[in-house]
Order: sequence, then structure tokens, then C-alpha cells
Amino acid sequence: MENQEKNILIYANIAIKIFAFSSVIFCLTWAKIQLINEQNFFSRIHNVEINIPKTPPRINQDSIDFAMTLFGIKTPPNILGPDFDDTIEDRGITSKGTLSETAWVKIGSAAFSDWSILGSTLAHEIEVHGRQNFFMIWVLDSLGFDGTGHAEREAYSYELYSADRFGLGYEDLSMIEDTMHYYYPENTPFTEKIIIASEIKRWIKKNLFKKQDPDI
Repeated sequence: MENQEKNILIYANIAIKIFAFSSVIFCLTWAKIQLINEQNFFSRIHNVEINIPKTPPRINQDSIDFAMTLFGIKTPPNILGPDFDDTIEDRGITSKGTLSETAWVKIGSAAFSDWSILGSTLAHEIEVHGRQNFFMIWVLDSLGFDGTGHAEREAYSYELYSADRFGLGYEDLSMIEDTMHYYYPENTPFTEKIIIASEIKRWIKKNLFKKQDPDI
């Protein structure tokens, strides 16, 4: 019985290592594909001088449509919207089914503080979230690799990277960066994997190798 227990633990440990290694390879491959797509996408964006209106935008659909034209933001075929929605608290939101290619972009009232924030929000939702693979994000989340956090950090980083394009000021940049770090901080997925593996082995020992009371 003791040898059997040792064999099961050995096989369990091997299975955990294989799973962890496969997950890492999968994530690295996905990250490389994403990087190539990003580089191709950024290469198509041209630095064009934009005359941003000094008066703040009105909170309506017309301002969204004008900002799309002003900043040269194109709506891909898979995007519905962007539509104004005064019921959402965030600056914007992109809804997309796990296996669906179609995304619906909505813009909230918080995005209308100035034209720069409105344009940056539209780019955040359309140019980043709109082209992200939500199925891959779900897979990464399922594996414990914080797919959602990575997707959001990419979108916020894109806003910071595009500061000159949208004419973002210091306060706007600080708000975007603070939001990213507060809601989507960097984590340590490999450390989490080690903890999960330890918990699995502890559960196996506790539940599969419980000493049975002798029959009386």
C-alpha cells in the first residue's frame, strides 16, 4: 500500500509539471502572436497633427461620432457601435461573447471630460479590446494566468503610449495610470502555480490516503 501511495504521488507530481509546462508554452506562443499583431497594427497608424477643440464635448452620440473622425479611429467589421450609454459608470465597455467575433462598444458619461479622454477611451475599447481574442483571455483566466488583467493592462498601456496622438495632459495620464495599477496590478502567475500545485498534492494526501479505521 505504501508503494502504491508513492507511485500515485509521483504520477500526480509529473502530471502537474506537464500541465504547468504546457500552460507556459501555450501562453508564450499566444503572447508572441499578440505581439506580432500589435506591431502590424501600430505600423498602420500615422502621426497626424490634430486640432483638438478647446471646448469640452457634449455628452451625446454626436460627440462620439465627431471624435471618431477627429482622431481617425476606424470601426472594424466585427464592432457594433460605439454607442453612448449613460447607464454605465465606466468610461467605456466592450462586450463580447467567449466564442463570438462580434463586439459591442459602449461609451459612458465619464469619457466626456474632454476630447482627449473621449478619443483615448474610444481607442482603448475599439483599437485594443475590439481586436483582442476573448476566448484566449478566458483560457488564460482558466489557467490562472490573469488573462483579463493582461488584456486591460494592454489597453491602458496603449492609452499612455498614444498620449501625443490624443493630446492627453498630465492629469489625464495620471488618472489612466492610477486606474490601471489600482484595478489591474501585476501579479505573479508562476508563484500562484506553485501554490496551486502544493494545494493539489495536499488534497491528494488528505483525501486519497486517509487511514481507514480497522474493522471491529
